[in-house]
Amino acid sequence: MRALTLVLSAAWLVLLSSCTDFDALTRGQVDLGADAAVVLDLAADQAAPTADLEVVIDAGSCTDVACGGACPACDVGDVCLVAGDCQTGACVAGRCELVSGPPGWVTVGTAPTVDTTAPIGRNDLMLGRAPDGSLYAMGGRDGADNELDIVEKLDPAAGWSTSSTLQKKRALTGVVATRSYLAVLYGLGMNGPQQTIETIASTSTFTIQAGLAAIYLAPGAAVGSDGRIYVFGGTDAAGTAMTLAQSFLLGDTSLVAAAPLTTARADLASAAGSDGRIYAIGGFVGTTTSLASVEAYTPTAPAWVPAASLPAPRGGAPGVLAPDGRIYVAGGSNLASSEVYASTLAYRSPTATQPDAWIPTASLASPRWRHGAALGSDGRVYVVAGSSSTALLRTVEAYGPIVTLSSASKPAGGATTVSGSNFAASAAVKVRLGSATGPVIGTGTTDSTGALAAITATIPPGTTAASTRLYVIDQRSRYPVSAAFTVTP
Repeated sequence: MRALTLVLSAAWLVLLSSCTDFDALTRGQVDLGADAAVVLDLAADQAAPTADLEVVIDAGSCTDVACGGACPACDVGDVCLVAGDCQTGACVAGRCELVSGPPGWVTVGTAPTVDTTAPIGRNDLMLGRAPDGSLYAMGGRDGADNELDIVEKLDPAAGWSTSSTLQKKRALTGVVATRSYLAVLYGLGMNGPQQTIETIASTSTFTIQAGLAAIYLAPGAAVGSDGRIYVFGGTDAAGTAMTLAQSFLLGDTSLVAAAPLTTARADLASAAGSDGRIYAIGGFVGTTTSLASVEAYTPTAPAWVPAASLPAPRGGAPGVLAPDGRIYVAGGSNLASSEVYASTLAYRSPTATQPDAWIPTASLASPRWRHGAALGSDGRVYVVAGSSSTALLRTVEAYGPIVTLSSASKPAGGATTVSGSNFAASAAVKVRLGSATGPVIGTGTTDSTGALAAITATIPPGTTAASTRLYVIDQRSRYPVSAAFTVTP
């Protein structure tokens, strides 16, 4: 750890002689006894020091905390001063963060030139992953603002195909997905609110769930840690933003009241976070107001609580929990300025020692709002259709590394080669079998552009024959992506 000079605006001299003491400082609080405590903002002190008093910190040995320099590098969320302090090589606003750009957003396929070719131009649609692993682009509105029942199916490996239609034409709905089902919740039909829920499970047909009538237009929705589906916010039939929240299990015949939002909001981003909380992010109130506030809810708690706000107001963009543990919000709009965003933000949940934060990541190629977004079976976040500031879009983009296998099947003891692109630059890479934490079966390093040259991945002898996946993760972005693989007899 380098010797470090800080400036305090109070007459206190604190001499720290070990990384143990520095750990307490970097968490933001120095205990000066029962009478006072000085809160330090390392980034601000370095950028604009005052002239009151200099405090010299000599980190000495590295017993407790990874500090950079002579000490091991810091992990994600820890306090840093420069990029070299961090394991990932990224110091953002005084904290170590995962890197992005690369990875970045990559256009998937080409925009169709024929009106009847998928994906059609539409906004206010839903995108979700069904139990068969495909992404379903459902409903929405066309260029004449007609609600649609059209469903298009995207297999990241095979491309677009048609699917059975929704039972009801609808837009501005909520959507949730689990391994067992994909559910479309409420929304707007051609003759007013659609007060129904429909799901698709192991069959290819959408089914109406009886007995759960309600009015939610452009709500948030997520599956809670208790397994219940929560729907919240949105507007009523008159277009008034709501705080209403309710929950249910598939098979229920009635909705159960949940704690209301603290702020009425519609067209919000929503997701269940890696910390087990449900998030309501940004959104709109009326036709001129966008929100930056964020609130979070634990099903066993009595109320929603504030979370870190967005850097600027935005709504009209879905939220997606990615396999790196962060919630991504890509695109959206600020009604007050009429700006349509290409920027993407990733939310890092709080821990016992680290605050939550929104981290800027790579921007979309095309600014868009009122689009669909969902996590693909390969682990990448996909965005489909929506609107630019002037027109409907028919493009698809995906965030995350791209993996290619020389062979998608090998027996135990056999080997395949793994290559790819759009990883973090100059990063160590591991190939794991079966899960993002499974046994390491191959290693390599990306180049300065994030490309991964072919590396060998060997299936351990004795591995049971089965369909599985190979997961590929670089050390700097820590964004797991995967490819289908079969261990043959």
